[in-house]
Amino acid sequence: MDYRKVVRDFYREFEKMNLKGVLSFFAPHGMVHSPTLGKKEASVFYPELFSKINQIKLVIKDLFVNPDNPHRLAAYVNFAMTWKGEAGRSAMFEGVAIFDLNAQGKIQLVEVIYDAERSREEMAKIA
Repeated sequence: MDYRKVVRDFYREFEKMNLKGVLSFFAPHGMVHSPTLGKKEASVFYPELFSKINQIKLVIKDLFVNPDNPHRLAAYVNFAMTWKGEAGRSAMFEGVAIFDLNAQGKIQLVEVIYDAERSREEMAKIA
């Protein structure tokens, strides 16, 4: 199985903000851990995130596969989000997401790493 394709396809659905499509990539009870939204099941995390955003544009800069565990990948991503409220204010972020997938290619955990302080400042401006 090409786990890199799974991550690329996941981000394609994420960028479209296709909730059903995004959730289809997760194993039952799959989790997301974000510095600003905490650790939640994907079925809770993504509706909350998408409720705050009008648009997402992203670029996968690099995709790394752990040579000792091909089920573990890291994606280095630039993304711009246009937030709801305050006239569609946009914010650019750069971060890394570490994906743990099962043998069936379903995401068990996404650990998102980025400058949370900057993100909180941006979100405070539009809240």
